[in-house]
Amino acid sequence: MTALWPIALLSVCIAAYNGALVGRIGRLSPFIARHLSLVDRFGWAAVNDVARLTIAAVSQLLFLMVLILVTRINPLASLRWHPAVIAAGALLGVAEMGLASFMAYVLMRAMTSLGPARSLGAVDDWLVAARGGWMRYFAHAVRITPPWYLLSVTLLYVAVEEVIFRATIITYLLPHGSAQALIYSVLAFTVVQVLHTPSWKTGIFPALGAIAVGGVHGCLFLVTGDVTPLIVAHFTFFLAAVW
Repeated sequence: MTALWPIALLSVCIAAYNGALVGRIGRLSPFIARHLSLVDRFGWAAVNDVARLTIAAVSQLLFLMVLILVTRINPLASLRWHPAVIAAGALLGVAEMGLASFMAYVLMRAMTSLGPARSLGAVDDWLVAARGGWMRYFAHAVRITPPWYLLSVTLLYVAVEEVIFRATIITYLLPHGSAQALIYSVLAFTVVQVLHTPSWKTGIFPALGAIAVGGVHGCLFLVTGDVTPLIVAHFTFFLAAVW
């Protein structure tokens, strides 16, 4: 039982964070969207999604601060900047995008083949579903925000995720076993990615990406203790997914 209480504590924190985040986004994003001139040019839905993305990135940073106080972990100690590390992280992100895309393609083909009466056009439905959920927010940000804003929000979003799910959670649970720390990190990361997707089909694609990224990054962090290349890889992964 002693080994379970940190997991229970982290689960409560993550659940509370996600519940508060959804409520905050629901209250603030309509207000923000109505008061931006971009609404007239791009529509309320697109601007609302960008507002949600911005609020999510900032809220995630605030949650990390609370998590640091709860776990008493200093994740900044795992940041080690080096040009070679950054280059390796960029290559890793491209490779992970390829892995996640291949996994999604195999699953998509398998699912569409289960219904022989369906036409090949069903594949297009899956591709549309892949742009749902949080990915839709980033796609709208590409369309209506300047590049510096998109890059800044994306970097903040993925960097905080890496620090939360790798540098903080794995380090906190490591005394209870590396396998337990890795499994919980991947599960928590995957659940957060799919928790508020509109349908199970939409949730499959972020789940596959989370499993690929979470598994690879968790293993690498256990070996190196360095979160910097993981941030770069996650950032590259997201840019490749959006563009």
